[in-house]
Amino acid sequence: MLARILTKRKINLDDDCLYCRPEECTIFKKHYDRGDLPLSVSFDGAVRTVKWWQDPQNLAYKYYFPIFLEGLRERTEPYKFLAEQGCIGMILGGKGRIKEVLPDIIFPIKSRL
Repeated sequence: MLARILTKRKINLDDDCLYCRPEECTIFKKHYDRGDLPLSVSFDGAVRTVKWWQDPQNLAYKYYFPIFLEGLRERTEPYKFLAEQGCIGMILGGKGRIKEVLPDIIFPIKSRL
């Protein structure tokens, strides 16, 4: 019975997790695909780096930081890499500004757990 239900839902029985969450399109992915985020992937040989179009210190933290935290839910590349590096860049760039956006980043952090 369980095998029939799982095959109808197209879930691979060989996966480690039978109750995996379906892939959701995050706000980060939507914004990156539209070109709204001020960064891109830069390839220097075999090394990936992030190219910021605007200095992270000058960004509107109340707008961008929750989007980058939401992107931590991404599992596919390059979104996963960009979200991680974007969060790191914003944390290091705006040391005192994180406190201002703390109420706005609670939900994205909670959804990541």
